[in-house]
Amino acid sequence: MTKALHALDYSSASSPHVIAGVGDLTEARVSTIYLPDDAGIWQSFLSGIAGRVYANLQWWLYSGPACTNLQIRSNDQTDAEWAAVNMTVAQDAVGMRNDANAACTLTATAANATVLANAITAASSDQTIRWFLKRLTGSGVIEITVDGGTTWQDVTTEVDSSSGFNEAMETLAALANPQIGIRIVTSGDAVVVGNAELFTSKSISQVKDSSPIFTAGSTVTANACDLGFDIANHDNTEGAYYCEIKNVGFDGTNSIGVITMHSSGRILYANTASSFLSYDGSTIGSASSGGFAADDTEYKIALAYGSSFKRIKRDDNWGAANAYDGAFTLGSKLEVLRDQANGVPTVVLFLRNLRRYDMTYADALVAIPDMMNGDFPSEERSNYIAMHRRTLDRPPTKAIYPKSKMTLRDLK
Repeated sequence: MTKALHALDYSSASSPHVIAGVGDLTEARVSTIYLPDDAGIWQSFLSGIAGRVYANLQWWLYSGPACTNLQIRSNDQTDAEWAAVNMTVAQDAVGMRNDANAACTLTATAANATVLANAITAASSDQTIRWFLKRLTGSGVIEITVDGGTTWQDVTTEVDSSSGFNEAMETLAALANPQIGIRIVTSGDAVVVGNAELFTSKSISQVKDSSPIFTAGSTVTANACDLGFDIANHDNTEGAYYCEIKNVGFDGTNSIGVITMHSSGRILYANTASSFLSYDGSTIGSASSGGFAADDTEYKIALAYGSSFKRIKRDDNWGAANAYDGAFTLGSKLEVLRDQANGVPTVVLFLRNLRRYDMTYADALVAIPDMMNGDFPSEERSNYIAMHRRTLDRPPTKAIYPKSKMTLRDLK
């Protein structure tokens, strides 16, 4: 079993990371993204490096859509791009990336103090804004606007949801020439602005929890993620897949492939009715209790296939056994977390503990409930493609199942 450091791991070389199987996880994204770590600091992931994010006390693989921030001075409200009324503004705070003087302190000197950006020329469309805000002093109302102050959205709850930088968002449909801003209602209250963003033709669900996009005089685009494994890791004859997925922005607008190879080789995916499904090109199999029921919900999903059958389990619920035609249609790679219609992600999704095992359909039906309970087939007899670190010497507590061909695993 080959041991090596994975590109996403950050601990020392003596840690027992494992990369085996056929190839490593690949990321074809060609821009830098920023994601929060377990200390609440947004770390950079350069082009070609898969991103990982810390959420709900766990590490996750990140997949996000392409977004362009049209607000050209995103974290410098002292710039001439912005105009303050009854507000003192100083770029003197530690920023989201733990960089000095990279965030602005806004302090109201009178009631209803505002900072507004210059209007941006844009055609009528859905206009979504996102501010990363942190309360500094006071407890009064904080509001944001996308239409120059004609309407204000109360985001006090979001600002006060944690002691760090928090997302505060608003969207308006059919709005031309948006103008973003912030209002502090109570004199003497203060917030720190980590970043301010404007996205045209994007909904809140498409932007939520995506990488912040920092600008310094011009618009900046974060390109879509493009994650995958070597297609040789898949075996069409029989086997089992398992993963844990967190719904961040999926709203049923498009089908999302959790792991796919082709339009007729959708191993695990969620459709527009938010159900977890599997499609081999002939028959669609589904989980018994739906799929992405709500934002920020975590799910454990697994697929058993072989012996002319395939069957999905979501959490504690098995779907019906459906026919398996013997082959998922192959593509160029095992694609991870992407929109089925567009071939790229259109919302943010988090994934962890992605595994594939060589085992019969019957054995998979027995093994999958154990996996749901955290009892995975013996690591001593497994090959893995590992993204994150995990103890490797735990003995199996159940029967030893055949070996795993790939794993995208969690950090514990």
